[in-house]
Amino acid sequence: MPKLIITADDCGLSEANNRYALDLHERGYLTAASVLANFPAYRHALELFRGCQELDVGLHLNLTDGLPVTQFGPAHSHLLRGDRHFRDKFSLYLRGLFFNKDAIHWIRSDLDFQMRR
Repeated sequence: MPKLIITADDCGLSEANNRYALDLHERGYLTAASVLANFPAYRHALELFRGCQELDVGLHLNLTDGLPVTQFGPAHSHLLRGDRHFRDKFSLYLRGLFFNKDAIHWIRSDLDFQMRR
């Protein structure tokens, strides 16, 4: 077991980020990576890291940036910006939950889908 674990956070944001993480791992600087399931390059990250036996890869659950991975309706629009991305301010996000309890079911569904992806 390594004495120091160094994790590349937010893999899946872009293919370039994924390649940087792989390069750092191959040079011995990186021991783990977390992958965002709701960004365009998440599949690229999984494919890239598939052959890395020594790299611990985990899921980075995300409710504050990017697009949700599940369908959402008008009842949940207060949790999203006008461009349908998650609100990037977690305090606004929590306030939206406080005023709409039905949103909790949708959030649970989105997190579950992120884990199954």
